[in-house]
Amino acid sequence: MKKKIRILCVALMVLFVIFILAPFLMLLGPDRFRDYIHRELVYEVIVSKLTEGVKRDREKALILMDFVEAHVLPHPVGSRVIDKHPLNDLIRGMGSCDQMANTLITLARKANIKGRLIFLYGYDSVSHHSVCDLYIDGRFRIFDPFIGSVFVDKEDNMAGFRDMQNRGGEFSPMRNQKAMGALNRVEKIKSSYIEWNKLPKEKSADLDIFEDIYLRLYEPAYEPKFFRVNYKQDRKRFALSRIMDLYYNTLGDGFLILFQELYFKLDNTDPYTKARFKHLSFRYKDAISEYSVNIDAIEDKFLKTEEIFFMGQAFWDMGDYKKSILEYERLLKFRGFPDARRRRVILAYLIDACLRIREFEKTEFYRSQIEENIWL
Repeated sequence: MKKKIRILCVALMVLFVIFILAPFLMLLGPDRFRDYIHRELVYEVIVSKLTEGVKRDREKALILMDFVEAHVLPHPVGSRVIDKHPLNDLIRGMGSCDQMANTLITLARKANIKGRLIFLYGYDSVSHHSVCDLYIDGRFRIFDPFIGSVFVDKEDNMAGFRDMQNRGGEFSPMRNQKAMGALNRVEKIKSSYIEWNKLPKEKSADLDIFEDIYLRLYEPAYEPKFFRVNYKQDRKRFALSRIMDLYYNTLGDGFLILFQELYFKLDNTDPYTKARFKHLSFRYKDAISEYSVNIDAIEDKFLKTEEIFFMGQAFWDMGDYKKSILEYERLLKFRGFPDARRRRVILAYLIDACLRIREFEKTEFYRSQIEENIWL
């Protein structure tokens, strides 16, 4: 009997060791395999941290949309569009409307919410905008992370695509109150519409952005294309994704740190990307430390300003608004920066951070520097 117990104990210990070592051994696989399991881990960390304690899918989806809106900003002038995967868009901190929608349905998948990427056509045979819909309370509902909006009626019911198409006038946009990423996005939709239809200035000035422009994207003349869904995943990818979820949810942040540090060594991750991975994995203090080292070491002005921008964002993400203000004020004073990209977004972060710590004079000062038509 004792011998059987001893054998059982040894077997359990062996299984335990295998369980602990398995994900680390997987890192020894091919580069694409290693990158995939790390991406899935980061997605799981983001969703777990953001939705902890949240029960309803609607609230989870809105939280995830807020995150995407704040962390994937419209492409600044002069930047390249790179179609790779949602984590790359998060690392770069920029993306087009379809990339933002794809990022949202990717995160929604981790929250067990079905989602679809939609290319809108409506009034034209060419798609001018993309959104996604998520399966909430028994129906697919429209989410537009590009402008940070869902659409609700007087009873607070969220609109689906056909609702927007058939009775859009009964719905109103419900915006994320932070609206950090929304700067100029609604105006971009308007300017695209005006340019495509070759409207004169005197005629375009009176257009209502929602009723005269946005709802036209849902018109029946040209049906939308449901380009990608998040609930038809390859079995192998699905299994690997769930394995990484299991390890993180069982072993927590300790596992995340060990796994990422080994991944960085095996992948030879560059300093900038390493800092971004840590930031997106909610390892804020580690990320800020990495940013600080990189900023001191980098001579290239463009890369230096990118690091300062994300360090300010990391402080904002962790709720240290005073330090976030210091970093963004430093960035605005950076030689040559005022004509560089992200300026308007930085002003928005400064306005938001100053409001949060009740520095109202500074808030008005930064508001005076930004002329923006934000759809509220």
